[in-house]
Amino acid sequence: MKKLNVGVIGCGRIGITHIESIRALGNIANLHCVIDMNKQLSESIGEKYGVLAYASVEEALNDKLLDAVIVGLPHFLHKPVTIAALEKGKHVLCEKPISLDYQETLEMYDAADKNHCVLMSGQSRRFFNELIKAKEIVKDHALGEPRSMIYNFTCFFDEGTAPKWWKDEAKVGGLALPMLASHSLDYCLWVLEDLELESLYCAASKRHAYFEGEDEAVIVLKFKDGTTATNYLSVNNRPAHHKCQIICEHGNIYFSHTGDHSGLIGTADTQLFINGRLEEFPQNLPNNFTLQAKEFFEAILENRNPSVSPDQIKLLMQLIDVAKESSKQNRVIQING
Repeated sequence: MKKLNVGVIGCGRIGITHIESIRALGNIANLHCVIDMNKQLSESIGEKYGVLAYASVEEALNDKLLDAVIVGLPHFLHKPVTIAALEKGKHVLCEKPISLDYQETLEMYDAADKNHCVLMSGQSRRFFNELIKAKEIVKDHALGEPRSMIYNFTCFFDEGTAPKWWKDEAKVGGLALPMLASHSLDYCLWVLEDLELESLYCAASKRHAYFEGEDEAVIVLKFKDGTTATNYLSVNNRPAHHKCQIICEHGNIYFSHTGDHSGLIGTADTQLFINGRLEEFPQNLPNNFTLQAKEFFEAILENRNPSVSPDQIKLLMQLIDVAKESSKQNRVIQING
């Protein structure tokens, strides 16, 4: 079977995690090159991993041996870099949020369709083994019907710890909503995908003087059967809390993450409890980024849409836009269709 030649665009915090995920999948993919406009950084990372280093995205995309790229850049660069890659016939895994808004998302998927390429959003939370198990329990009604979800994603960043571009609302697309809700909201929608959404309410606020965008937000999804999913989001909380409770007819599911922002960024030590009982998982299972990359590569090799489907991501980005509008208008917004 042909191995894919893959490049990583962006050699920052999340880029290293993606590089390691590719290296863990040597049976189907090669780390072909790394790309960063900081020439010194790209050359340093390229030398470390023994691969080509580019300081120009355009130059890298002209590499005829390159099959696919992973985009780990600031949000405002996702659309132009992804579309440039797609137009060169390169498949793309783009970090979340896939774009700044719903309209950009549509344009990106249109470019993927026109160029017959796979475009996948990096919804890495879906690929934790523990969170996959939690979804299966809900899907199979092992604890009866779901009643509600509470997803708490509250962490701490300030001018000393956040990347500089996070300060600029236009470059981020806000702050807490695109940065955190793109994970929490996606997971809630994925777990409750069999339910029909009825409405959304969001209250977002700006409390931190440094950031231009919202640093606190609460989103409440209501489904037509009465089930609710509440997202608590903040970049002002220390110590960080990243946890979720799913209340079902005959019990509950609870998981927690620790260490999201240490070691390999985006991976975490995770515990899953079913009715208070800790679920045990083998220690040698691939991490979430490796499983995410595996799905991306297999979708390319099998010429199919990835499990993180275009329709799901279009809905996610549309609802983040709706959340912004709900907060602005201070009202519940009904969801039609």
